Amino acid sequence: MNCLICLDELNCDPIKTKHCDCVLHIHPDCYYAFLRKSKFRCPICRIKKKRKNELPWPNNLYDFCINILMKLPDPLGFTLLFFTSCLFVALILPFIFFRIQMNRTQAHFFSFIYGYMILLTIKYIFN
Repeated sequence: MNCLICLDELNCDPIKTKHCDCVLHIHPDCYYAFLRKSKFRCPICRIKKKRKNELPWPNNLYDFCINILMKLPDPLGFTLLFFTSCLFVALILPFIFFRIQMNRTQAHFFSFIYGYMILLTIKYIFN
């Protein structure tokens, strides 16, 4: 077996990382050089390193969700991405529009009407 980084003959045991379930067929020196030069912890699944003072929950929820979706098999990941995008456009974006374009009273009124229409639609679909 060859090292995944330098492609030389591998004469040591595979490395098991504690951050993922990957078994790396890499020389230890190549792996540590990879860790020093890269922003990832694993060259296979590409888990990003945590920076100092980083919260356990990601600051950018969009990147976190995309990362989870891209780990799924292609048809399932892209289908879920498409449906979540459609749901955002249909359900969340109008509320943001109401809040930005109207004064507070109008925004509350139209948000209530829109929410009630969504509720009626859901009841109609499932009954």
